[in-house]
Amino acid sequence: MDYACSAARALDTEHTIVPVDAPYASYLLDVLASTGEVPGHVQLVYFQYLARAMVAEGVTAALSGEAADSLFGLATANKLQNAALLRSLCPASFLRRGGAAVAGLLGWQRLRGYFHLADRLYDMEWPAHPANQVTLWADWPSVEATFGRDAVEAVAAHRRELLDEYRVPETPLLRTHAAAFLSSSTNAASLTVNLFAQEGAVLFCPFLDSRVLRVVMNLAPRQRFRFRRPKSLLKRSLARHGHADLAYRQKLSFGQPIFEWLAPGGQLRPLVEQIDRYDFLDGVSVEAAKAKPNWFLFSLLCYDLWHKMYVRRTLPRSADALTEHLLFTR
Repeated sequence: MDYACSAARALDTEHTIVPVDAPYASYLLDVLASTGEVPGHVQLVYFQYLARAMVAEGVTAALSGEAADSLFGLATANKLQNAALLRSLCPASFLRRGGAAVAGLLGWQRLRGYFHLADRLYDMEWPAHPANQVTLWADWPSVEATFGRDAVEAVAAHRRELLDEYRVPETPLLRTHAAAFLSSSTNAASLTVNLFAQEGAVLFCPFLDSRVLRVVMNLAPRQRFRFRRPKSLLKRSLARHGHADLAYRQKLSFGQPIFEWLAPGGQLRPLVEQIDRYDFLDGVSVEAAKAKPNWFLFSLLCYDLWHKMYVRRTLPRSADALTEHLLFTR
């Protein structure tokens, strides 16, 4: 709250706090019932409530910064740039692998990871490549145990086909950021714009505007992705307009304690215990996820609620009925 209020003071704007005091499940079920979509990120479920609160105050238009990261520099860019530097310093594969071994012996795991990435920087079919992993929240051992490696690789290949369809150059930086833009950014924007529209408001996403995209795509990669300076272009622009302190201050995350909520004693645990059995599930992975909650368990819970609501029709879709259902399961 202090972070947001200090930004509002710097920009000379008003800031209104919209508390989200209800159980997380109520927001999740509300989104599922009104859109039929499973949210791709934990926090997307709050946008409908935010839109509702804004409209109640007479504010019917909003701006979203969605896609700024994927256009001007994700944190992943640092990893790719470090790996590219090591690759130039160690042009031979045996040098990179030797560097990884030495870093591992010294306990420098981050450097070891950079060496490993440097050795396979242009191997876009490598499952662990950032282009295949960026903006995905998944527990891969659980996913592979459930669907098989071939299925996982097929999905990754389909995602890369999007990059080919839009003629993204074969460079790790560009393809990784394009993968984030074409998957996470567009999906999140689609859902949030829809949620606002249902509440009678308009949500604008300037970074997905075709005119902005035309400008960005004609910038040289070195302008978009300064070395180890994600979103440098945006920050310098903000600083040039007199807000350097705001542009360069430490970023705060927006994490939610989702794994704690899924764990025994957590607010989502009653719904976790009611997850139905499905033929495609790997029982060992499910039990492991229940014992130690991960992204696989969150995705499974979302799917289970969606399935009960739209396929089995055992879960009500009206707000009042959902509220009663949540009270019954707590």
